[in-house]
Amino acid sequence: MSKFKILRQLMFVGLVAMSVALVGCGGGKKENSGRTMGAIVGGLIGAAAGDDNKAGSVIVGAIIGSVIGGAIGKSMDARDRANQHTALERNRTNQPMAWTNPDSGNRYRVTPTRTYRSANNTPCREYETEAFVRGQRKVFRGKACRDSNGNWSEVRG
Repeated sequence: MSKFKILRQLMFVGLVAMSVALVGCGGGKKENSGRTMGAIVGGLIGAAAGDDNKAGSVIVGAIIGSVIGGAIGKSMDARDRANQHTALERNRTNQPMAWTNPDSGNRYRVTPTRTYRSANNTPCREYETEAFVRGQRKVFRGKACRDSNGNWSEVRG
């Protein structure tokens, strides 16, 4: 596959993901962040999995990813985000941290899957969040880098 074709597909995935995320911008910051990341990941999965109808696969993947990512983001409260931060800060790669939110009953498991340094030498981690929200299992993959205040912030791309 040519570099031009790959670049064109990535641009298409990005546009679809942003469109899907913007359509649902009525939620809060954490829901929108989850929705955006989910749309991007879902669009990329759709692009990789689609055969004859690449555009349709990307759109469907982005929509599904957006819904799942938004649901996970919306379901996490401050305590859950603090636990996620702890997992990213303290756990070794592939060592999960699991908890149940006593207020919502939602269960989460965050597993750092890769540790690396960004181009500007900032510590970063890829991770997977498995959430059981209202009895339904949802999985989200993301990337975060430590900011100047020591907090883990989502990164795109």
